[in-house]
Amino acid sequence: MNAFDIIDWNNMIRHEWENSSWSKEKNLKKFWNSRAEHFEDILKSPASIDYSNLIVEFIRNTSGLKSKDTILDLGCGTGILTLPLAKMVKKVTALDISNEMLKIMSTHMKKREISNIDIINERWMDAKENLSIHDIVISHRSLGVSAHTNEEIPEYKKCLNKMNRFARKFVFIFFPAFRLPVEKGFYKCFHDFDYMEQEGSIGIATFNLLYSLGYAPTFTHLYFKQDHQFDTIDDELANFSHFSYFCTDTNSNRLKEYFKKTLHKTKNGYKMKIIKRIKVLYWKKKEF
Repeated sequence: MNAFDIIDWNNMIRHEWENSSWSKEKNLKKFWNSRAEHFEDILKSPASIDYSNLIVEFIRNTSGLKSKDTILDLGCGTGILTLPLAKMVKKVTALDISNEMLKIMSTHMKKREISNIDIINERWMDAKENLSIHDIVISHRSLGVSAHTNEEIPEYKKCLNKMNRFARKFVFIFFPAFRLPVEKGFYKCFHDFDYMEQEGSIGIATFNLLYSLGYAPTFTHLYFKQDHQFDTIDDELANFSHFSYFCTDTNSNRLKEYFKKTLHKTKNGYKMKIIKRIKVLYWKKKEF
């Protein structure tokens, strides 16, 4: 027996995803349809262009992306990666459970005169087995949803195996990005804050599951600095609820006081320099 098989990594990943804001939703399609307008706002924001460029360049440099390649983008949303990648390759197949997200992407395809994107409104776990093989398969912040079956039960092992089967060259998995202030005073004020601990173990658990499946993954991080703007301090405090450290009343109140002293006030709210840390797992097919 492989030593990595002793632990049930599938259940460990499932446990980590249960902490997600959408994990208790009984109808994932309805939930993500309700989030479509928010994702369009993100797509149109200037910061999203720099963010998507960072990831697209990472994919291109790592895989040696060619104009004749094809890409399968799982959980593509409104097209934050689909749209720029389509300009570099022969074809992108964009799959998402949300028809509202795909409608928005279709509108942007027309605006940008992009015609080489095939759209599939379906669950990844329900996608037909005769779906064509693609050179590269991408899951950008969508692994948790992509792994769900019709019974709303996530099956990560089956999901990852299926991703591997439909990839000819590479598979890339990008996890949700966490953001923190760049300002050094933040770390002095919260000296006992452990970033790695607060991120959780989902990246490592997925790495170990992939390793047990024999896919030899690489685990790395991408870093992205930007000016983050928001309306109110309470809005930003809600974003920090991703970290269990700031879920206590004591630390949440300390963070609120810290923001009051350090944030830059603007006409439309507040601005803060931040750095996003993006976890990435990828592997190259053995036969490639």
